[in-house]
Amino acid sequence: MTKTWTFGEVLSPVKVEDFLTGILGKSWLHLSGHSERFSSLLSWADINRMLCRSGLDLTRVHLSNQNGDVPTERFSTSALSGFPCIRTAELNQFLADGAVLAIDSAADMHEPILDLCRAVERSLGVPIQAQIRCSCREMSSGAQSSEVHSYDHDIIVFELLGAGIWSLQSEGGPGSASGAKDSPGPPDIELKLRPGDLLYIPRGQQHSDRFLNEPSASITVIFRNPTGVEITARLFDRLKEADFLKPEVPRFATDDVQSAYLTVLQVEIIRICTEPGLLLGFMRDL
Repeated sequence: MTKTWTFGEVLSPVKVEDFLTGILGKSWLHLSGHSERFSSLLSWADINRMLCRSGLDLTRVHLSNQNGDVPTERFSTSALSGFPCIRTAELNQFLADGAVLAIDSAADMHEPILDLCRAVERSLGVPIQAQIRCSCREMSSGAQSSEVHSYDHDIIVFELLGAGIWSLQSEGGPGSASGAKDSPGPPDIELKLRPGDLLYIPRGQQHSDRFLNEPSASITVIFRNPTGVEITARLFDRLKEADFLKPEVPRFATDDVQSAYLTVLQVEIIRICTEPGLLLGFMRDL
């Protein structure tokens, strides 16, 4: 029977309200749990079934090693049905050599992950994506996965099998420019995620991660909190619907007519900005 998750169970012992008001978008969070805490979400057998399913969309499947992204054609072929399929021998060899496998949009491929994403969505009110990442051994030095980087979205990592090392940097903390990459310096803190552990990293937090020399698998939940820029864009979308803005601007009219036009424009902007439910409507649109 599939476990039905709540966000409170995911964050326990941290309260959901404390997370939303004091941690979300502000600081990272590491929670340790018993080794079987997230075991119902995914197993190696589940991963194998996903990769062997008929008609698998290979744009979801990514493989990377010390040389960067591995071209899909190096571990896939066309089946007799015409659909692409994984060449298991080649994929296994890449993994044995230290490659990292990632499967995007995993929620609609596996019901327990979908249930987890729905639990997170109910509390955060934003769309949730999930990615599976797994490896069989540590990638050699100089690999891309060990570079310091940051995202333009928040992530929650659920460690399922094996372990991973996550290093967090103070420079380029939450709210800084996304996608920044620097030469890895001494981390402010280094965390070892074990089965049952959870790690939340806010948008803009610089970090690096690497697998160890053991079979490992994790699920990364991905979401974006709306910014003021996005709310401003919504305001402009609302203004586009205003009837008085559809006619041409009275550029060559008298000063009084132009002044009246600008006054109406200002009043309309203020009205939309102070309209009840603006933020709630934005979140509902998401």
